[in-house]
Amino acid sequence: MTTVQVISGSLEDRLRRELVYAGDLLVFKGVGQMSDLCDLTDELVCEALDASEPVGATGIERENYVARVGALQRRYRKHHLKNTNASWDLEEIRTGKNVPVVLEPAEPVGTASELRA
Repeated sequence: MTTVQVISGSLEDRLRRELVYAGDLLVFKGVGQMSDLCDLTDELVCEALDASEPVGATGIERENYVARVGALQRRYRKHHLKNTNASWDLEEIRTGKNVPVVLEPAEPVGTASELRA
């Protein structure tokens, strides 16, 4: 049976593996970088749909909506985000040599806020 595990902060690799292999869904709260990505996505969606909120695009005809979302997808794919794994060696990852399974946060993780559902 799948269990949803809501986690604040980091999680030891061994325990994380056990939970994932058991079929659990891990939800990490308060991840600053994800919050930044959500904010960026909201901004791009609002701009593309000419809306003040990213939820629900009412009043847009289907063809216009499809065209706008298509343009948004192309723009989103080309948007440059900081690549935090650029120095990884793919062969080391494949062999499992000296590669962290889960990276530690580059800065302290605040747990006071939650990500939107």
